[in-house]
Amino acid sequence: MRSQTGSLPATANTLNNTIAALQLERAEMHEDLRLIHRKAGTMTKVTVGTITHSGSSVRVNGVASDEDAVFAYARELRESGRFSMVWIPSISESQGAFGFVFDLTK
Repeated sequence: MRSQTGSLPATANTLNNTIAALQLERAEMHEDLRLIHRKAGTMTKVTVGTITHSGSSVRVNGVASDEDAVFAYARELRESGRFSMVWIPSISESQGAFGFVFDLTK
């Protein structure tokens, strides 16, 4: 019984450290999402669709009314300083709208 009791503080410490790391990661992710939406909100021609966040990588899918708006939005994200790289792997035009995919790296 004594050996089990002795390991409880160590287990609790490990659990507390894990929870703290998850909370920090969640806060970082929330800030990323907030910035992505805030920058799109300042641009009348851009609508963000889906966002996939995985570690230090973020993928943003969206639609813009023209190609210039896609590049302007990418510039806004790049100039924010939050992401070390903003890459545009895809832009496609369909019925006058431009769908885009951005890959962002922290």
